[in-house]
Amino acid sequence: MFAVLIVALLSSIELVEGGCSRICTFEPGAAKYNRFDLPDILPSLCSHIIIGSAYITDSANPRFLFDGPVSIYLTTLKALKKANSDLIIVLLVSSRRGYTLDPTFHHMMKSHDGRRHFALNVVMYLRDNDYGGILLRNEFSEMMKSDKNAYVLLLKETAAAIRNEARASGKQKLLFLSTLSERTKMDSLELNADVNGICREADLVILETMMFKPHFKPLRHSRHNRLFRETPNDSRSIDYVTNHVISKGCPKEKLLIAIIPFVLLYVENLFPDSHPRHGTLFHFSNNVRYQQLCQDYLSSAKKFRLFDSTPYAAGRAVISHRTRDYILHYDDVVSVKKKVDYINEKGLAGIVVWEFIYDDSMGICFDVRVPLLKAANEKCR
Repeated sequence: MFAVLIVALLSSIELVEGGCSRICTFEPGAAKYNRFDLPDILPSLCSHIIIGSAYITDSANPRFLFDGPVSIYLTTLKALKKANSDLIIVLLVSSRRGYTLDPTFHHMMKSHDGRRHFALNVVMYLRDNDYGGILLRNEFSEMMKSDKNAYVLLLKETAAAIRNEARASGKQKLLFLSTLSERTKMDSLELNADVNGICREADLVILETMMFKPHFKPLRHSRHNRLFRETPNDSRSIDYVTNHVISKGCPKEKLLIAIIPFVLLYVENLFPDSHPRHGTLFHFSNNVRYQQLCQDYLSSAKKFRLFDSTPYAAGRAVISHRTRDYILHYDDVVSVKKKVDYINEKGLAGIVVWEFIYDDSMGICFDVRVPLLKAANEKCR
């Protein structure tokens, strides 16, 4: 996924027309770092689960395999489905394999027969394995901008196969989602993606705003998941992305806003003489779990809140065997509720917590398990 193995599992409250959906992702490989028991989270907070990621093994006649330790959760998920007849499990298929673009997916997408076989095979796979839908995640779109039309053709073929199967079988139509992302500046989104085409073919579109963490090369610090822009030219905020995509014709009722519950640690630059004009400089160090945030930092740090209600903390501690100043950017219950208020006011489809295992899953930091997800559920109605 981000700094870890690409395996994702999403869960969401039932998608209700005119309502606010709560969707969260789970990377099974991260569970070993955090306490996580599916029965403790589901189905009380969730009614849809998207599990993955799956990859294809043959571009001409696609077959589906899972990337990572997903299988150990399938038994639990199926048991939950038996206990809750409303629970819908959705398959995530990504254009990414490991840390790079999957050439098999790319070749399939560029071929008419490959797209057709993918659509037919995936519908059959979903039904045979009791899934309720599919999420297509087109990562590295900037590497495939010459093939952006091919991705929309893949969506169109898949959407048609889903509709045809529902009519022929008399079963409830499978849910169809896609992602829409741009890793650098949203101003160049149209170079890499057909916004109207993606929004036309998919039932719901996830804006991967959780990817808009600040650039790591400049020796500066900046918050991720920021609701509003920091400067007039800042295109990496939730508000800018949302308005930009809506201006391109995407129905707001289809849009899901994604945040990531990472805590970003920035530490004092040890060699400031190379940039003397900038004063005290900070560089990104690593992601910190919420448990570590509260146990190791917040008790002695000074805490602040920015104009969009996002918190940050600053202090001085021994980091990597040296005493340094540090800054921590993160979300808390107040800032998550503020983002959900924004979603409700804009009339968007809902929020994606990508991925919620990095929330305070043990209840150490905020005295309740997964407080950010629960805050989203409280406000997102």
